[in-house]
Amino acid sequence: TSALVMLPFMLGLLVWFWLWSWRLGFGLSAGNMAIDIAWSAALLMLLYAGNRFVSVDTAGLVATAPLLALAWLLDRSRTPWRRALRLAAPYLLLGVILLTTRLIKPLQAWLQGSLVFAPYPDMPAFALPYHGASMLLLAALLYGAFALRSRSGWAAILQRSWRAGRIAMSTTLIFLVMAQLMGGAGIPAALAAAWQSVAGDYALLATPVFAATAGGLTGGNTASNSLLLPLQAALAHSVGASVLWVSALQNVTGAMFTSFAPGKLALACAFAEWRGGERQAYRTVLPLGLILLPIALGVAALL
Repeated sequence: TSALVMLPFMLGLLVWFWLWSWRLGFGLSAGNMAIDIAWSAALLMLLYAGNRFVSVDTAGLVATAPLLALAWLLDRSRTPWRRALRLAAPYLLLGVILLTTRLIKPLQAWLQGSLVFAPYPDMPAFALPYHGASMLLLAALLYGAFALRSRSGWAAILQRSWRAGRIAMSTTLIFLVMAQLMGGAGIPAALAAAWQSVAGDYALLATPVFAATAGGLTGGNTASNSLLLPLQAALAHSVGASVLWVSALQNVTGAMFTSFAPGKLALACAFAEWRGGERQAYRTVLPLGLILLPIALGVAALL
């Protein structure tokens, strides 16, 4: 469902991409725009197929890997295959691990039944060995065992990883706890009923606004969805809308607006070695919200 909701957002992102291509003088033409549309359509179809027939945590891999390989083959100035293979080795390893554990049914069943963790009685349980984060950690450890020969290399990487991720981890944990406290107190249902009594038939238009705000504040879909999905579900029930489609709209809109999170912009400026460029970066990226938010409101109106 999220893949289908993504379609109008993809069109909005294409418009944004074309505007900047024209502004920066990259030679925007009708032929290039047609090629962009074809690539985007292929990406969406593969994304839908991945979500429909494989699993959510491998859908992105199923959608992007074939297109990346095709793009590399079509590129006349492509990187030599040996160097490209060396650069892509950790990602290929992760892809093999994910696909193996998802497509080999006996292995999948064994992993799903091992070390099952159920933190809350009213939430789905999950198996630690089968979780996508465990696959990511396994791929990193396997690749590091071959690529790193000294303890100092491991220590430096762990230190950098902790410095880069500690704030995001803490923020996500805080929002998860907040979501549990709010749900246990019945706050989402009360807020949804109060808003529905004020907005009436237009109550569902608040869904993308809430999602965009949470995505922009938290910078991650896990925290955004944990905080707002109970409220969005209650809002859908209050107006008789599909909880599945409203949840998909929350998921996609929140993901789109994580790009506006201060932490992400600061991280991007740091990678680009652009010190003090956060204010200019915000001025540059904020107009994208004027494209994405009307799209989200239009989808909400159709629900």
